[in-house]
Amino acid sequence: MTDTDDIQVSLKDELSRREYLAAINVQLKIDIDTKIPIIYLYGHDEIKDPISRAAVFKDVEEAKRKAKREVGVKSEPDLINQEEGIRIFVPDLAVGETYWIVFELAIPEPNNLNSIGEATVQYVDTFKRKNQKHQLT
Repeated sequence: MTDTDDIQVSLKDELSRREYLAAINVQLKIDIDTKIPIIYLYGHDEIKDPISRAAVFKDVEEAKRKAKREVGVKSEPDLINQEEGIRIFVPDLAVGETYWIVFELAIPEPNNLNSIGEATVQYVDTFKRKNQKHQLT
């Protein structure tokens, strides 16, 4: 059973957090070089079943509506509905929050690779009131 004080504190924290949102509809797409096996992706599970995938896409649509409603920005086309690479969705992030993505990779020896892959992150920046997209190697 949940204590009423716990609910009040949780609700107060969430309402306070909403005042300081920095990014809405955060989507990441990560492409690891095919020569590098991904041993484990910590904190994330691959969603394959249609019902769970539909729930995530529903959350994405809600984040897009939120960005339009609260910031006045139409989100970029989705990264997470692409079929290739690792795709991760985060509804929003508040100022000071950090979202970590940790991989365990088996990088071959000798390593003559120029990079291990590429990552793209896109989001609606609530302060600049515009879409941001960054590509990293």
